[in-house]
Amino acid sequence: MEIRLANVKYSENLGDGLLCECLERVLSASSIDVTGCQSIDLAARSGYSSPRLHRAFLLSLLAALPLWLRNLMLFIPLNVVSRLKWRPHYVKGLDRCDLLVLGGGNLFIDIDLNFPIKISSIITLASRKNIPIAIYGVGVGRRWSKVGVWMVNRALRKANILYISVRDEASRVSFAKHFGQCGYIAPDVVLDPGFTVPSVYNVGASGSANKRLVGVNICSAEAIRYHSPEKLSDQWLVDWYANLIHSLSSSGFRVKLFTNGSGDDEGFKGRLGEIIGRSYGNIELVDRPETPEELVGIISTLECVVAFRMHALIAALSLGKSVVALKWDVKVQSIMERLGIEDSFFSVREAPPSLIVERINELTCAEGAQVSADSLVRMAEKDMLSLVSDYPRRLRCGLSRVEGA
Repeated sequence: MEIRLANVKYSENLGDGLLCECLERVLSASSIDVTGCQSIDLAARSGYSSPRLHRAFLLSLLAALPLWLRNLMLFIPLNVVSRLKWRPHYVKGLDRCDLLVLGGGNLFIDIDLNFPIKISSIITLASRKNIPIAIYGVGVGRRWSKVGVWMVNRALRKANILYISVRDEASRVSFAKHFGQCGYIAPDVVLDPGFTVPSVYNVGASGSANKRLVGVNICSAEAIRYHSPEKLSDQWLVDWYANLIHSLSSSGFRVKLFTNGSGDDEGFKGRLGEIIGRSYGNIELVDRPETPEELVGIISTLECVVAFRMHALIAALSLGKSVVALKWDVKVQSIMERLGIEDSFFSVREAPPSLIVERINELTCAEGAQVSADSLVRMAEKDMLSLVSDYPRRLRCGLSRVEGA
């Protein structure tokens, strides 16, 4: 069986590549007859590359526009790119495909109609080739435009959908709200593929040399404003990060500043470094990782990770690290609640850095892991392998729909 995964593997945010590599490798290593498992990047990228220098400017510009104006301005250009670049890439990628899997990652979101155009296009192309489709472990956004919902629903109605799962309860609710009219039964909730990091990457657990070493995963204010309701100014977030780093250093922690690789995050880290470099010692600015494996390597050296970005948190938890999650997107809150560690979830608006440092100190002094890493790995692998182990039955039966759909 030849499997193709539709995702954003080669995004400059290496968290996307991390989860895609995990899904590829676990499915390829299964005992089921999987002869090939490759990703089709939905933006038609073919490899990891340096971040785009203009990304931060574009995010800032688009975030300043009303949603209706952004959609109007981008609808025609995105459709042109889809016809000239994305669709030919999808057609080539679907060659000799026996099963198309949309997943994982935050694919079912509607920001400027970007993903609705992409996922409806590849679903439609697969349907024309009579390729069965599974939707696996995706994030589903709460806010959708009417056009985006219509596009995806139209594609789903014509598709042979064998299986649907999402990565958190909030996504399950959103999928039912926006796409329940297609009549498919409620999706399963599975663990994100990124939780299998220890099975996929050759990294060791942190030792005594890494005690009291905290990684602060930097996320730009532009990204937060663009992707969430949190409207933080650049200067406010710079000051907040600087205060956090100062509090950590003053409390005897060593600090590493790193990003998941996005250009806007890297620019923000550099700006922050110019400020803290003159003020605080015991702090290291880590160079941008070039691959998901390098990102995992950075996280493997830490005892605790503080992050907005979900896959920095997921990789850390899978490696047995402690985490403190920062509020910006419901997906992060949902995963923390599912794992029962919402006491390590903070709003930067409400929680002063001193409170977060206090929680980090509690975590690093506690005995035992915050969450059982071994259990997370086993559960995530089991979820993924069920996708292919149940494939013959699903192919015979298809995915049942509710009566009257």
